[in-house]
Amino acid sequence: MLSGLMFFLLLVLEPVVRRVTARSDEAVLRLRRHLIVIGWASLGLGVVSGAAWLVLLAARLTGQPVAAALAAGVVGKVLTETRFGDDCLVRLALAAVLGILLVRIDPVRGWRSKAEGMTAVLVAAGFIASLAWAGHGGAGPGVPGTIQLAGDALHLVAAGAWIGGLVPFVLVMDCARRQRSATWNVVAADVTVRFSAFAVVVVAALVLTGLVNTWFLVGSVPALVGTEYGRLLLVKVALAVAMVALAAVNRLSLMPRLRHSTEQSASVLARLRRNGLIEVALGLAILGIVGVLGTTPPAAHTQSLWPFPLRLSVAALDDPASRLPALLVLAAALGGAAAFLLGLLARRLRRPAFAAGTVFILLAASRLGPFTVAAFPTSFQASPTGFSARSIAAGAALFAQHCASCHGAQGRGDGPAAEELTPPPPDLTGADIARQRDGDLYWWITNGIGNAMPRFAAALDDTARWTLIDFIRASADARRFGAGDKPVTGVPAPGFSVECPDGSTPSLEEFHGKIVHLIFAGTRSAGRLQHMGHTAADPGVATVVARLAPSASPDGPFCSTDDPDVPETFARYAGAAAADLDGTEFLIDQAGSLRALWHPGLQPDWSNPQALADAVASIRRGTLAPAAATHVHVHN
Repeated sequence: MLSGLMFFLLLVLEPVVRRVTARSDEAVLRLRRHLIVIGWASLGLGVVSGAAWLVLLAARLTGQPVAAALAAGVVGKVLTETRFGDDCLVRLALAAVLGILLVRIDPVRGWRSKAEGMTAVLVAAGFIASLAWAGHGGAGPGVPGTIQLAGDALHLVAAGAWIGGLVPFVLVMDCARRQRSATWNVVAADVTVRFSAFAVVVVAALVLTGLVNTWFLVGSVPALVGTEYGRLLLVKVALAVAMVALAAVNRLSLMPRLRHSTEQSASVLARLRRNGLIEVALGLAILGIVGVLGTTPPAAHTQSLWPFPLRLSVAALDDPASRLPALLVLAAALGGAAAFLLGLLARRLRRPAFAAGTVFILLAASRLGPFTVAAFPTSFQASPTGFSARSIAAGAALFAQHCASCHGAQGRGDGPAAEELTPPPPDLTGADIARQRDGDLYWWITNGIGNAMPRFAAALDDTARWTLIDFIRASADARRFGAGDKPVTGVPAPGFSVECPDGSTPSLEEFHGKIVHLIFAGTRSAGRLQHMGHTAADPGVATVVARLAPSASPDGPFCSTDDPDVPETFARYAGAAAADLDGTEFLIDQAGSLRALWHPGLQPDWSNPQALADAVASIRRGTLAPAAATHVHVHN
């Protein structure tokens, strides 16, 4: 309210009343007094609610009642030792400056100078923008975090300027309705025009920054429609669209009648006032939703539940039999979009273009079959395990216990019970399984597949099911990696943590941006490690040693791991037993994908420094083009 009031005074109201009305106009004096009261009430409520927020947060952080947190001095520590406290102090300083600027508003003249008005707008914008540091936007690291924070701050300023300006707008319409004069009809019309023009700029900023925030906090259509956060966001957008529609009615329908019809001015002003009040109510509802969103985990950080029985798929483009019908449907959809765009750009062609666009879109919608496949509530969920060596090893044990009798020890559909099953169990290492989503596999494991596979919901908990999927993925990837005439060299590398000479314990993911040279070292690898200075000298290569036994290799300058799950897991990709990995080496690219494998006896010989350097250079050049991963793993 305070931010919107400052924008409204400087950019909308004051330029109009100074041009149209006399300085001694009693209605103007009364209106300014009302707006000053609103300013003080808003400032006081902002400070008091901010203090309450600080106290409640301090109590929540310590798990103490509010009185105990106050008595223990926790509030002071939060205020002086946290980023939230720094934000509170900045906002308190801005509130003090705003108080001084409110004092400077004269009911007769308004601000004493235009510079004071501009200062008030800038300080009020900073007052509301500083809330971004206390929300989701203030939690992101690096350049993406800075972009998210800037978008959040600008979104807050734009929302405050628009929603906060609605109450002053309603007061102006009410004042004009009471005055019943031609002068105040002009004031109301000009205020509506200026506020509408201002709202166009503000709404454009809201849309742009809203898209930025949605990208960071939602990230996908499934998260938008399948999470509490996303659905609340859709309600917020719907309310904002309703506000824009009312503003358009005010600008395009009511304002011209007000300017040109004195007889109907009272009813028009009443409708403008009523529409403004409705917008205020919608704005308050939006702010309530924003409050809930601020305490709800972002959709991008939670698993979504897909609410529809179908989902879109482009698999039809890979099937020669269905490619032509699919391309025709795609062409119809693109044609409809082009027709609608033509109608927006060419007014004379608007009606026929819109009609043609509608026909094309309806035609495409009625033939969407090739682009849809069956979907389940969990279809767009992803494994939360991080696709680690530990989760894959846990999944391997579960697979041997629950699945190997049908699917076989390696998941190729050749278990001892397979011959008695109709239909036979599928090969879980084949290309068909590789194309399935994690969420689909999770649904089938949980609920079974008709008479072909039983339910495992009772036998396996949530974590067990995800680790089982990780094992299935790793088995399929391992078969694709280095297998056949055209091996796939871009499968995701299982993650694990290492210990480094400087005492740090980074995960494999933290090496992203570098090429990782992973060496499995046993008793035969001591000499190899002693001659690895050439890779250590390359800042773009991180050498990691996986010790096959605690004393299998000497201490050196490299990060290392003794985790037994690492050789057990990577042995699948090497096509060997874990005990036979001594001397086996992998290259993992900057994005965390397995790109090359070597073991003694293979050519080119990586024990030759130049051969290894050539392999590293080929990865940097991208000559070993990785295949796109068909599954995505996220951390929750």
